[in-house]
Amino acid sequence: MPASMEMNPNIWTTKELILIFMYGSLYLLSLVYAIWQGCRATKQRWYWICCAILIVAGTLTMIYAAPDSPDSGEMPRQFALGVWPMLLGLLGAVAGMAAHVLRRLFMRPVA
Repeated sequence: MPASMEMNPNIWTTKELILIFMYGSLYLLSLVYAIWQGCRATKQRWYWICCAILIVAGTLTMIYAAPDSPDSGEMPRQFALGVWPMLLGLLGAVAGMAAHVLRRLFMRPVA
């Protein structure tokens, strides 16, 4: 990029839009799958309910967190307290989905 061109932070590149779409899809898929399995599952119902609760509680904490230092440039501690539970719920849901897929692939009855 030429040195004379300025970067406008309000213009998103195609790469950024694709990443936002992918992360949003991962978030919604994990949340919907955790809720669906929480309503449907018989063995691991509490696992899926806890994953859904962590995702929702972390998101609400991030949304309603009042920053303690808005002009410092650092992530506020209250926001980080919402990020970690949400990520834990997302990782738990994704790990559960992966275990479910692997179980379906490799535990097929031999004909």
